[in-house]
Amino acid sequence: MADPLQVLSSLETLADHYTVFEPDQVLTHGQLNSVSDFWGDQVRLSRVALSGVGLVTGLHVSREGGGVRVTRGFGVSTDGDLMALAADTLYDRFRPYDTTAPVYRPFYRGTAADGSPTDMIALQELVPVGESDVLAQPLSALPGPLTDRAVLMLMESVVNDPDMCSGTDCDNLGRDALHRVRLLLIRRSDAQTLLDRLPLRPASEAAQALPPVAMRRPVLGSNIVNTALLATRYRDSARSSLDDLQRALPSLNANCPEVLVDMFGADPTARWLGALASLSTQFANATSGLQNCYGFVKDLVDQWNALREALLADDAVALPNVAAFPKHLLLGATAAPREQRTGLYPSPLDATARERSARARFHAWKLDALIASFQMPTDTTVRITPSLSDAHPLEARAIPWYYRVLETTPIHAAWNFRLSSRHHEGQNLGYRAAAWASTAQARDPLAFAIGGNDFFRIEGHLGRAAETVTAELRQQVAERNLPFQVQAVLVHTSRDRLRVRPPFRYTPLHSLHYLVRQDVAFRLDESEQFGQRHLADMTEAVKAQLIPATTSGGTSVVANARLAGEAVGSASKAALPVLAKASYSGYRAAVASDQGPVFKTSYTASLVSVREARANLGDLSRADFVSPFDGLLNTNQPHWIDWLDDLILDQGNKADDKLLLSRFVQDHPGLDHLGGVWRGGTFVLVYDDQGRVVGDFTLPYPAAEPEAPETDDPPLTRPPYRPPLVAGNGIRAVRPIDLVVKDRFTFEREGFQKDLDLQRAGIEGLVKGAFVPSNAVDPKTRGVLDLTGDSYLDLQSAEMTHQRERVKDLQEMMTQPGLPNEVRTQVARDLDRAQLDLAETLGGVAAQMVTAGVDVGSAAGKQLTQSMTSSMATIQSPAAKAQADTRLATAQGRAAGNQAAVIGNLRNIGR
Repeated sequence: MADPLQVLSSLETLADHYTVFEPDQVLTHGQLNSVSDFWGDQVRLSRVALSGVGLVTGLHVSREGGGVRVTRGFGVSTDGDLMALAADTLYDRFRPYDTTAPVYRPFYRGTAADGSPTDMIALQELVPVGESDVLAQPLSALPGPLTDRAVLMLMESVVNDPDMCSGTDCDNLGRDALHRVRLLLIRRSDAQTLLDRLPLRPASEAAQALPPVAMRRPVLGSNIVNTALLATRYRDSARSSLDDLQRALPSLNANCPEVLVDMFGADPTARWLGALASLSTQFANATSGLQNCYGFVKDLVDQWNALREALLADDAVALPNVAAFPKHLLLGATAAPREQRTGLYPSPLDATARERSARARFHAWKLDALIASFQMPTDTTVRITPSLSDAHPLEARAIPWYYRVLETTPIHAAWNFRLSSRHHEGQNLGYRAAAWASTAQARDPLAFAIGGNDFFRIEGHLGRAAETVTAELRQQVAERNLPFQVQAVLVHTSRDRLRVRPPFRYTPLHSLHYLVRQDVAFRLDESEQFGQRHLADMTEAVKAQLIPATTSGGTSVVANARLAGEAVGSASKAALPVLAKASYSGYRAAVASDQGPVFKTSYTASLVSVREARANLGDLSRADFVSPFDGLLNTNQPHWIDWLDDLILDQGNKADDKLLLSRFVQDHPGLDHLGGVWRGGTFVLVYDDQGRVVGDFTLPYPAAEPEAPETDDPPLTRPPYRPPLVAGNGIRAVRPIDLVVKDRFTFEREGFQKDLDLQRAGIEGLVKGAFVPSNAVDPKTRGVLDLTGDSYLDLQSAEMTHQRERVKDLQEMMTQPGLPNEVRTQVARDLDRAQLDLAETLGGVAAQMVTAGVDVGSAAGKQLTQSMTSSMATIQSPAAKAQADTRLATAQGRAAGNQAAVIGNLRNIGR
């Protein structure tokens, strides 16, 4: 029995030679076949080694009705067969594919003793719609459900010998090499066995076993009150993350050894772990710069993950195993088209695969360079480098300052794959760019456009004075127009250790403080002027014998007035240099100097003098309204100055508290250390109680306390609508009540005596036949006649006095209980008429006073003013008040100076 046909695999044994023909050479079949074998193997090998193997495109399986559809596409087997389906094809039937078919070793489970294959798996060949085949059966007749099948594409490569030989003759007609593509149905379990038989494991599959590593983040809270706690948080996070990385590193050689061998010739894991163990010890003993250690470990973690991602994208296979799927491609399961499907394994020469493979190896080299180049920095030159944030790959960011530049593995050459592959590594930005910069932008990046940078690295500040670093950074921000702010905070519990705070914090309280100072100064100045007028008024009243020269306590009236005025003047002079300061700091400096105690002492002394003067002169003077002296005694505004000082100090203390790290973290919980600052954010310097910078943070938003130079407040113009200072209408001298009673008694006694004399004269007249003249003077008017020297004005004044007394009598009668209603009604009518008469007379007195030019500051003028004031106060009827105001307004329009002021005060009383 003839041996069964075998499906041949060409690349199992490569043809390594072929015959070179010579002229007139007799050729044999071996010589001729050697040429086709050699070049056939080369073509296949070119496909496999230079292009790749697996499913390239199309050939997707789907169910359509009761059939199976396969889309157009092609793929390459590991034996170099190019298998294609030119058009989408629907298959609705099957025919047997069993041991009668050419032997394809992967389809058999066992091997007999003689080496022949045994136990073939169950297969059925798909028959397309429209193809005639008597053996074809509908797919519904399959032994088992169609959903348990996958589709396999087979390149059936056989050599067939069509010669018909007999016992006496055998013509050698040659053999046929046949290559037919068949689509077979295979059980899903058998398909999975084929996939697992000799799997191709590119780096992308091997890298699935590499564990991802995440950087641990230190938790910052209000309990960070000293540098030791801050360092511990970053040390613990760095060491925990470094431990995770050290556990992950050995998996690289275990799964992707070819990457390490390509780059380093051997496994560098032991060297890496040793260096990291040494660094871990260094971190444990470090007392400063722990954020640099944290940043370095974070770089390693980012680089490990970048290497892992690059390997996961590297699906190229160099020289794939011929036996993996030499003559078949699995196209997918009918029920799950993406399962049981051969993958695509491009050659490393493919452009995309080549870049992915090169990138993966570059990242392995970079990981080695990072470990070798780390060094705790000691630089003291502050530099700001445009960069990108953590949202971008590590290689896209600026190179940190804690990497030194080595000759064997220069960090800038191993930093960015794109730049290094183009030999542009000198364009990398970084703190130490002066060592490698090949462009002006790399040497001075802030001189060029920074719109594409969302982050700025800030380095060279650790260990330096916080005040100096803050000033330098703010100067660079201002000079370079940089889009971020700078704020310094203290890692301590006491605000007394603060080194960096705004020189001045302007709040609305400062404006209010300035306003109160100006008002107190104005009151003192007004009181000083008032004191001078008051002294003059009291001196004139004593001279005019309106009041006695001494008080009831025996002290001089003039001396009391003079003492009060001089005390207020002294206080005003002492206060002016302090209160007139246009800036708050100027005021505080004046208060802190010798002027402060003098001002407060003199102000207190002035209040004592004014109070004693008011007490001593109380029975000799009367206030018609609140005088400047009374304002000094009753106001609390000087206290407001000190209270505002306390509020401003309290606000300053609260603002200082916000500059402590423990409080700053509460206000800004998003605080993070990234080695720089976000665009539009805040760079937060952290310094210890010695004023040395020990770390930094960043916020993605503006949070720096505003700083602005203190400016002088504008001068305040005194309002023009304050009435002129009239001392006589503020506190005016009044005759003591005992003297008034005495004068009244004397007046009445004299009047009584004159009345007796008149009666005596009348009796004598009866006797003598004569009578008292009809123009005899009423004793009630004698007190006001000859008062001003103007007889008509004196007569009007007397009439006003009589009318006022009548109004008072009627008003008193209205208050009597038990008054009959009809009488009360009549009294009310008489009272209304009497008030109208008094209003008319009062207006006449005012008009005549203006006409006569009476000096209201004289003794007569004051007595007349007092009588008019009393009359105006007696009027209660609205109609009478309106009439009086009309007459007074007319008189005021003709008056000037003090007369106008007196009439104005009368009108105010009426209102």
